[in-house]
Amino acid sequence: VQLDGDSSSSTSGLNRRRLHAHARSIATSLVPRLSAHNLIKRQSSSLAPLPSAPPAPAPAVLAGTFWTNSSSSKEVVIIGGNFSFTASGSSTQSQNLAVYNPDSKTIEALQGTQVNGTVRNLLVQGDQLLVAGEFTLPGTNVNGLAIYDLAQQQWDVSNLPALQAASDQNVIVRSVSASSSQQNTVIVAGSFAQAGSEPCRAICALDVASKQWSALGNGIQGDVASVDYAGVR
Repeated sequence: VQLDGDSSSSTSGLNRRRLHAHARSIATSLVPRLSAHNLIKRQSSSLAPLPSAPPAPAPAVLAGTFWTNSSSSKEVVIIGGNFSFTASGSSTQSQNLAVYNPDSKTIEALQGTQVNGTVRNLLVQGDQLLVAGEFTLPGTNVNGLAIYDLAQQQWDVSNLPALQAASDQNVIVRSVSASSSQQNTVIVAGSFAQAGSEPCRAICALDVASKQWSALGNGIQGDVASVDYAGVR
């Protein structure tokens, strides 16, 4: 499948090698100094924000997930990232979200408004697709997180309170995941300060059925890059 990208977003190979070399240098200098004492000490001080996400020059696929259509019993792959494409039989260009059909080996666009920005994470819960990253959805108040109803083929965001950033920052959702301990609940994490009227710093729980946010304690001072779960699943 051929994905396209705007040439203005490209990055030279030399710049990428410099970025990777710089990242290795930082990692090498940090690892020997990491200890429980240092980590606890750092938490008590003012935290600098996480660095910007690595460049993702188009075309870039950054996330993928699977969904089985209950009507046809066919499984498809949903991909997200920073790319554009024109689906077979269409003259309209689509971007950043696509559905890949392994039988026909073709991609199709999701129906409805196209996301404006970069998709970095995808999660399927039943027939609901949670889309996360750095983007807006024209005509809505969506910011960094949206829900798409795959069965109805439409966005389901009318009652979803939007995430809000702290001053002088942008909303970035880096992780969206589900734990079997709470039905219909997903954990959303990244860089944000509030979810609707609910104070939620960097991490928050979302009931995908009621579209209600719940704070996890007092939140986290700083930014969250990823979430995982321990114990019985």
